[in-house]
Parts: sequence; structure tokens; C-alpha cells
Amino acid sequence: MAKLALDSILIVANIPEFKNQGVLWFKENESKIKVLCGKNLWWRNHIRPLEKDLKINPLALLREFADHSYTKTSRVLTPGEISFIGSVLTIWPINLDTPVALDFNGNLIESITSLVKPPRFNIKTELDLEENLYTRFKPGDYVVDTDHGIGHLKGATANLENYFEIEYAGGDRLFLPFHQSKKISLYVGFTRPKVHRLGGSLWHKVKTKAKEDVIKLAKDLLQLYAHRETALGFSFIKETSELKNLITDFEFPETPDQARSWQEIEQDMESEKPMDRVLVGDVGFGKTELALRATFKAVLSGKQVALIAPTTILARQHFDVFGARLEKYGVNIAMLSRLNPKDKNKKLAGEIKSGLTDVTIGTHRLLSKDVEFKDLGLLIIDEEQRFGVLQKEKMKLRQLEWSPSLYKISGAEPHTEGSLNHETTLSKGREPSGAWVKKLKTNVDVLMLSATPIPRTLYLAMSNLKPISKIQTPPLGREAIETKVERFSWDTIKKAIEFELARGGQVFFLENRIHKINSVMEKLKELVPASRLTALHGRMGEKQIIDAVESFKSGKTNVLVSTTIIENGIDLPNANTLIVSDATKLGLSQAHQLRGRVGRRDIKAVVYFLHNKKTISSLAESRLIALQEFSNLGDGFKIALRDLELRGAGNILGKNQSGHINQIGLNLYCEMLSQAVEKLKR
Repeated sequence: MAKLALDSILIVANIPEFKNQGVLWFKENESKIKVLCGKNLWWRNHIRPLEKDLKINPLALLREFADHSYTKTSRVLTPGEISFIGSVLTIWPINLDTPVALDFNGNLIESITSLVKPPRFNIKTELDLEENLYTRFKPGDYVVDTDHGIGHLKGATANLENYFEIEYAGGDRLFLPFHQSKKISLYVGFTRPKVHRLGGSLWHKVKTKAKEDVIKLAKDLLQLYAHRETALGFSFIKETSELKNLITDFEFPETPDQARSWQEIEQDMESEKPMDRVLVGDVGFGKTELALRATFKAVLSGKQVALIAPTTILARQHFDVFGARLEKYGVNIAMLSRLNPKDKNKKLAGEIKSGLTDVTIGTHRLLSKDVEFKDLGLLIIDEEQRFGVLQKEKMKLRQLEWSPSLYKISGAEPHTEGSLNHETTLSKGREPSGAWVKKLKTNVDVLMLSATPIPRTLYLAMSNLKPISKIQTPPLGREAIETKVERFSWDTIKKAIEFELARGGQVFFLENRIHKINSVMEKLKELVPASRLTALHGRMGEKQIIDAVESFKSGKTNVLVSTTIIENGIDLPNANTLIVSDATKLGLSQAHQLRGRVGRRDIKAVVYFLHNKKTISSLAESRLIALQEFSNLGDGFKIALRDLELRGAGNILGKNQSGHINQIGLNLYCEMLSQAVEKLKR
């Protein structure tokens, strides 16, 4: 066995967050990891740097590695194992290709040696594969088998071969081998599905009728999106040294999902076909970083960029982040806001029109007729689920002429108080600004960002009519948010606030009834005298809103009593407790988005969704159950699916499709639609 002497090594904890990364990822990010170890408690607690001549008790080190889930064996053969024989501690870190031997002289590491071994077979066992398949479903789920129809998943059996056991009407049973798992999918619909007997002709008739509907719908959708398929856009430049430097400047190691999503965005931008992509990822998972890279790529290509956010708070946050990262590259960034004096906005509009401004960030103010771009190349819509369909189509319109028929497919999503009260939803059928029709023309790339995509967007993505990139891997160092669903109690609230303030943190208290906010603040001050409170809601002026956020951000106040206006754009790592006074009034996706306001660093965050059981509806109860069920990092995409299920799958495109979707399930319906679209494209 060959040996290689080392001066130092990093040994990472044997935990899922690290095991999923791979050895190459650790090699590429070693310098960033060392920096994070110096300033971040989570990283420091999960990574052990060791170097030659370091004084440390080998038995204490052995216990430390055991606490980090390394298995003690007599002989180290695979990653994650450790042994201690004589004066030599041998460990195979999961971040290295080979084991290493630490030779001790008492409590001194005398040498560190890499044991270079012959290549090993890296075969994923059949058992691991089967376990992975089974975790896609759980007993009690309704599943759809493409050949036999909708059944009730009873569980799995393990005899000579592993099977899914699916129950049909009349006690019929289907045993489906794991290796045929592609034939089944989770049933998603609004009503409880009808389960038929096995072997009958009814399922075939249901599928045939649904297929006829799908073909007609596919034709309508293809006509709707035909202009995007035929339009010629701008081919942005490939990666430059400046763009590489920007990517390197990102202080956190890139997750595999971020890397893949960025590659997809780059390919879209470099293609002559205009990009129309949705980037989905939970709050804090890195969407803004990829949007920033896309922005810089567009600017380096000589194009202007517009970023539209649903609230002034979020627009202001983007302005600060983009400015901090792009300022040294000479990128000219402007923010259009009602907070600006009229003469300043007029001057900015002139600079945008003349091309002096590279990146313009704002809310609906960007849709004003006085805002005209000289050469807009990229449009970014943040928190796309907060905009109605008409607003989004207005923003990214490709046609040169207004065509109301294009918007008959669905109406705008309802908005909540989370949008500032003066930023109103466009009415269905209202003609968009002619200026935007002329400005966008046919060559603007569009990137939409969402933590919980609305069902319609999710559906289009699933049916291959709209490409989607998913960031589901949480950033390393982030912990899942503890979610508590409890009956309203001032005693619970008092204890939660006192606990958070005692550890030096801050609290969001969500009271969505504006007229109740003052009385709630008085009660909280009475309960917790140490609290320093401020209010935030949509009826305040924009300057008051910004001042309230800045006061909370700076730590002058430690409890923010707010409406759902905090749903977007509040990025405050020191806030680690959220209390919602009445969670039954929130939509599922909205509640999940609000939950993302906390847990932005390596401290365990807690969310209290409070309710009054006497008045809770069955739908509200279903939402709260889903929030507890999907409380892990990266569950935003699952939340969107459940939200779709609770709202009704028929809302995707209209009542005409609801019957067929409920009869065969959304997943099979989307699969059939995708196949029909591809066939008609030929």
C-alpha cells in the first residue's frame, strides 16, 4: 500500500448534508470551507482541522469522531470508518478518496499519512435503491398505475423480490415489483378518487376520454406559446473572466442543485431562443445568487436588465445586495421607487432610456409608461407567485399586438395584504401598456424566481411547456425550522418571546388585522417588558415601512408586529422566532413563505402557527397538518403540490379539465399532456 505524507487535513462529520456532496465538491470548496469554519458555529462544530505536531488526546479525538457518526472497526475498509490500534488512529473521512493514518507520540500527532489504496468498486446496493424508491410514497397514499388505474397503497413486501402492494375495489391486490416503479405515480387531485376493480375495461375508457381532452388542450396551449417557440432572441456571451470572478466571490460553497440550475440558465441565455425559465427554491437556498449571475452575464453582453419585485422592501433588499456585489465591476444599478422624489425618478427614467443604467430594480413602478429601456435583454420577476397571470404576461409579452384571447386561459391569482396597498392587481382583460409591448418585442429573456410556485406555473413546468430549475438542496449549515401548531395562548407567546430574547435573537409576531396591531403591541409589552416593539403594515407610508424595517434590522427593536407584508423581502438572520396569531387565515404556500423569514443562520429557529380549534375549518386544518408534515428544508416544492391538491387541480386551466384530472390524477394527466405536446410539435 502506497503512502503519502501530509501536513494537514480536514475531517468532516459523517452526516447526510456532507455525504450528499461528494469528494470532488470538498476539493473544489476547501478554501471557502476553511473560511466558514473560522466564522460560522455550525461549520466549526462539524469539521475538524488536524495538522502535524498538533497536541490532542487521541482518545478524546476518537470520541469526537464517534459523535460525528464514524463507526469504530478493527480495520478501516470504507468511508465513515475509524480504528485505533497501538499509537495509530486510522480514519476514512467521507470528504477524502482514501483513508488517513494519524501516528501519535503521546498526545502529539507526529505524522499524518494518506493511505493510497487501489480503486474500489462504488456500487449502490439494490437495497439502497429500493429504499430510495419506497420513500417516494407512504402507506395510505392513493397511487396511479398507468395500466390498472387508481389504487390504495397498502405497503411493501420483502420476499424473493420487493413489491409495492396496491389495493383495488373488491379487495383486489396488485403486487408491483420495485423495478417497475416508473409505472406508478402519486395521485394528486381535489376529490377522493374512485377506485375500480382490477382487470375491467372502465379504466381504459376513462384514460381514452382523458386523452381526447388532453390532445385538444395541447393544441390550444401550443397555439398560445407558439410565439415563444418561433421567436429569435439574443445569444448572450459565454462565461468570461469577470463572471468567473463574481462566481468565485460568492462566500458560500455552491450546492449541486445551484450548480445544475446555473448551467441550465446559462444554456438558455446562450441559446438564440428567448429564455422563459422558472427557478424554484426555498427561502435562502440561493435563487438570488443565480439571478445576480444572470444579471452580470447580460450586462457583460451589452444588455440592460430589469428586476421586478412585489414589494418595496424586497426591491430595496435586491438593490443593496446587487450593488454590493456588482459595484466593483462598474455596473450601474438604479432603483425606481415612489420613495424617490419625482425629479429623481424622471432623471432615472431618462438614464434608462439612454442606456446609461445597466440594471433597474423596482416594483410595479417599472411598468409605468415613462419607463422605457434602450436595449432590455433580461427580465427577472422575483416571487412570481405574488403576481397575477396578467401582470406576468404584461411584463414578458412577446407579441407586437395586444391579443386579449391569450389571457382567457385563466385569471389572476388573488393577492393578499402582503402586497403594499397601493400596488394593485390588474383586472382581468385590461390591456397592458403599449409601451411595454414595443419595448419587450420578441427578444427578452425571462427568469422567474419562486419559493412556492403557484399551481399553474408548476403545472406548465411539469408538462414541459415551461422549463423549471429546482434548488432543493439546502445550504450547508442551515437547520430545519421547528414548526409548532398549537391553540392560541398568551402564555405560550410569552414563553416563546422570552426564550428568543434571552438568546439575543429577535421575533416576528404576525397579526394580520391592522386594527388589532396597537392593542397586540400593548399586550406584548405588558407580557414581556424587555421587548422593544415596532409595527409594520401595508397602510403605512413607504418611508415609514423602510424605517420600521431598518429599526428592526439594526437591533433598535427586537419584536416586529406585522401583517403578511413580511412575507417577502425580510432577510434578517438574527430573527429566529415567528409567531402567527391566527394561522387559519393563511394559504398554505403563504404560510410556508412566512416560515422562511426565520432560520437564516446556524441557530435552530421556531415557528408557532396558532389557531382557535372552535372555529377551524377542515381546509384550514389540512393546511396546518401539511405545514407540520413538510417542515424540512427544501419542502417548498412539495408544499406547492399540496397547495395544488387543496385548492383543486381543476383550477390549473379551468373547470373543463377538472373532471379528467380528478379521474386519472394530475401526474398522469401532465404526463399525457407532455406526450401530446411533443407529438404535435413534430
